[in-house]
Amino acid sequence: MSPLKEAAIVTIKRMPDECTAEDIMREVSFTIRVFDSLKHSQHGERISSAEMLKINKIWDNDF
Repeated sequence: MSPLKEAAIVTIKRMPDECTAEDIMREVSFTIRVFDSLKHSQHGERISSAEMLKINKIWDNDF
């Protein structure tokens, strides 16, 4: 099983039983974004703090 898939499963298992589908999507989406960011970082790709803040605002509007 891929590390990303394992992380998504762990994320879901840690959530409370009364969570909504939207809660699950938000948390799994965050996990995917963290994995993508780590992958880019390992390849030497970096962005400024200002760019990251802009991306976070976009992410917040996804849900």
